[in-house]
Amino acid sequence: MAESGRFQSLPERVDPRDYSIDVPASEPAGVTEQLPPAGSPELIAATQLAQTSSGIGSRRRRQMRIGVTVLAAVLGGVALLAVLQVFL
Repeated sequence: MAESGRFQSLPERVDPRDYSIDVPASEPAGVTEQLPPAGSPELIAATQLAQTSSGIGSRRRRQMRIGVTVLAAVLGGVALLAVLQVFL
């Protein structure tokens, strides 16, 4: 490769503006999150799943379901003990 003269010298000066981007301090309220490139459907699906599953509503629904299950198990156990006390 060195024979072609390609790597024998460095460029005179690199302009930093060619390698920098402007980033806003905060995102505007109307900006939606960007989806990954269309060539990666698994990444798009994972991104959408992460966005929807991290919502407060889904966590609250899951907690309610667990709470109702525990309450039903405890009340069922108390009812079973009461029935056993009556018949024994």
